[in-house]
Amino acid sequence: MELSAVWKIQHFPAGLMKPYELAFPGFDDRFWISAKVPGDVHSTLIERNIIDHPYFGHNDSKSRWIEDEEWWYRGQFNYEVDEKSDERHELVFEGLDTFSTVFVNGLEVGTTNNMLMAHSFDITKIIRTGWNCIAVKFDPLRKHHEQKELFQWSSYTKERPWLRKAAMNFGWDWGPRMVTVGIWGKVRMERTRVAKLDSIFARTVNAGLEEAAILVDIDVKSYRKDQQLECEVILVDQTGEHVADEKVSLESKVGTLDLLVKSPQLWWTHDLGDPY
Repeated sequence: MELSAVWKIQHFPAGLMKPYELAFPGFDDRFWISAKVPGDVHSTLIERNIIDHPYFGHNDSKSRWIEDEEWWYRGQFNYEVDEKSDERHELVFEGLDTFSTVFVNGLEVGTTNNMLMAHSFDITKIIRTGWNCIAVKFDPLRKHHEQKELFQWSSYTKERPWLRKAAMNFGWDWGPRMVTVGIWGKVRMERTRVAKLDSIFARTVNAGLEEAAILVDIDVKSYRKDQQLECEVILVDQTGEHVADEKVSLESKVGTLDLLVKSPQLWWTHDLGDPY
């Protein structure tokens, strides 16, 4: 379920405010800046006419202060929990940029240090029926790289190799330095019971006109140690028709299976055949 939360942002000098005060559900954020999620701080401030658009003139230099501040997001959302159910509730962020601490209803649930992946947090014991509060604190990047060794082989700026963040943020020959921060991906709640599919990776082993072989790796998170799990993988074509399927028992929460596709529709580049 994608969250339709009401989001607000605010900034402070790094380390000035007490995190648990700003994360407290009853904290008065009436005078904070309304924001959109997915989004980022720069886009919000541009939309609110707080900064001039950094793509024009030397406006990028005028907004450089953004990367030195500690930024906070706060969001309120309504949710329903069945107290008698064995459901587990996970809060999922598809993108957090970059060094963040996540709070739910005033309690810290985890930290992140990578803009390039999704992050999930089990909040089963914290979430409640009614209004819930999410607060996310974003540290200025310098807090996490200023003590690192600066390599000479890193062009333009030296901090980039230490940060799991979009490299062009730090300036390039075609663009200005604009270090973004914020909740750049969608936010959602996931409900699960027995297990959750963590990842699936499929790769083509070989492909011919008569047959194609595909190897599929499955990784799950199981919530019941005594539960034997089985996974079914179904491959469909453009029309939704099943072209291959297979089942596998999952041992130690992982499994691998082979899919054989008869008379596969092969993919070609436009100059060699019909793309598919």
